[in-house]
Amino acid sequence: MTDIPPPADGATAVRFDPAAARALAAALDDLAWHLDQARATEAAAFEHAAVDWRGPAAVWADRQRPALIESLLRLARHCEEAAAAALASIQQAASAQAGLNAAATVARQQAEARAALTEVHVP
Repeated sequence: MTDIPPPADGATAVRFDPAAARALAAALDDLAWHLDQARATEAAAFEHAAVDWRGPAAVWADRQRPALIESLLRLARHCEEAAAAALASIQQAASAQAGLNAAATVARQQAEARAALTEVHVP
């Protein structure tokens, strides 16, 4: 689990909620699971319905079924990808904060060095 480091002195804080990203990822994973279950249920339901369907209804359903299955699989895959992206955003936010912290630290150190050079040293 990645935590976002606190901002260093002089660094802009990254505004990001890792808990919200984790909750979004969990919800998307759950949705992907339900879509997969809908696909499995469709398969069982279609097998039963195909026995009773005749004529145009059977022809229409048979033509539509591959698109329905593909849509359910595609939506589940998109949900899984979005869940992974939500989790990856936590690391991206942590990296962004680390970069801002590093830049602020360098700027502070450079300012301190300039101040030290301008001081008059009397022996």
